[in-house]
Amino acid sequence: MERTLKAVNGSLNVTIPRGLADDLGWRKGDRIAFQRTERGLAMHTATPTQKLRTVGYEGHTLDSFVALLKRSGVKQLLDIRDLPLSRRRGFSKTPLRDALHDAGIMYEHVRDLGAPKAVRAPYIAGGSATAFRTAYMEHLSHHRVALDGVKWHMGQAITAIMCVERQHTECHRGIVAAELEKDGVVVEHL
Repeated sequence: MERTLKAVNGSLNVTIPRGLADDLGWRKGDRIAFQRTERGLAMHTATPTQKLRTVGYEGHTLDSFVALLKRSGVKQLLDIRDLPLSRRRGFSKTPLRDALHDAGIMYEHVRDLGAPKAVRAPYIAGGSATAFRTAYMEHLSHHRVALDGVKWHMGQAITAIMCVERQHTECHRGIVAAELEKDGVVVEHL
């Protein structure tokens, strides 16, 4: 796809095909940021100061979890568990979504960013963190669109990604965050 760039009043105007703009959720007049990244050039509507939050619900009650999100200014939560089920009361998909809705926070399950059973089972059975990371990165390589979707969500509202583990260094949430940082996203671990 070729596009012509025009300089108007000191700004650079870019024409983006309507179908692509609609797919990305961009509207006429949106300011698009361009950043050089390890992978090339990234375009997004998120402001450079906007941070992606990451959070795990381990150790929280539903009330304390929602309170943490509200204190942090989160307006939408992306659940990146493969299966949004939990033995912890309130953290399965429907009750979590309902509680967040009541608190004014949008909820979306993004299964493509979850660690599938084939990836996580060997790790849970005592496999190495390095093997898990390698397997998850292979899985993630097939779901780059889901990563870009997180950036799109950031352009819409203050966003957090969520999984179970308290520490981002002990789960795939940290890997997702690190991949987004390569694209210039600023990350804050709650």
